[in-house]
Amino acid sequence: MIDFNSFCNFLKDEKIYQDNIELYDKLFHKITNDHITEWVITKFANGKPIADGNPIYSAFIESRKIAIRIIQVEIDTDKPIFSVWINHDPFEIKGIKELVISLQLRQDTFEDLSYLLEKFINQALSNHLIKLLNDKYKIKTGVNGTKRADTHIGEEVVTPIKDITLAPNRKAETKETTRKHYH
Repeated sequence: MIDFNSFCNFLKDEKIYQDNIELYDKLFHKITNDHITEWVITKFANGKPIADGNPIYSAFIESRKIAIRIIQVEIDTDKPIFSVWINHDPFEIKGIKELVISLQLRQDTFEDLSYLLEKFINQALSNHLIKLLNDKYKIKTGVNGTKRADTHIGEEVVTPIKDITLAPNRKAETKETTRKHYH
């Protein structure tokens, strides 16, 4: 079992930052044998690393025309624990599909990340699953002031929620909606 406490303070310690990168790299190679290259350059022109966690890890599988970007933030109760979205034609590169995951590294977020990566790489990731995971962590964190009690799996819930969609310029837009969803 992984001790996720050993991955904290990664922004303050170069070794811990590198340990985080290696954790994601091992996970990625456990899921796929495809040839991967770095997707987002994380070094300045002088070669010094940009060690801000955005992204902490990225990968591109050219044969599948997919990319993955993992943004990691320190554990902070005021920030979202986990958020995921898909970019189509990121950075104006036609035909590429990019999975972006922003997370605070913990046991549950790592497990969900692993599951998402496997689904995405195998082209089995649905918008429904993305929404379920985003909702899962909104419930736990109370994002957007939404407070809902946890429900049992399969129980139908109708509740006002705020949808966050990333516009092409990547600014979040919100709108109030009422939806049926299942936990």
